[in-house]
Amino acid sequence: SWDSTVHECPQLSRGAAADQRVYLIVRTVVQLSHPAEMQLVLRKRICVNLTGRQ
Repeated sequence: SWDSTVHECPQLSRGAAADQRVYLIVRTVVQLSHPAEMQLVLRKRICVNLTGRQ
């Protein structure tokens, strides 16, 4: 379920029409130590449809 208290975006706290989509970018940083020490940044753009509560 969606927790609207963890963000400050009112557009994400309401439902949308069935033909409307919201694009989110998920980003994470992985610290590698083998074979070389480096930071790996992974990003993924996802599309979601926000619906009202049932």
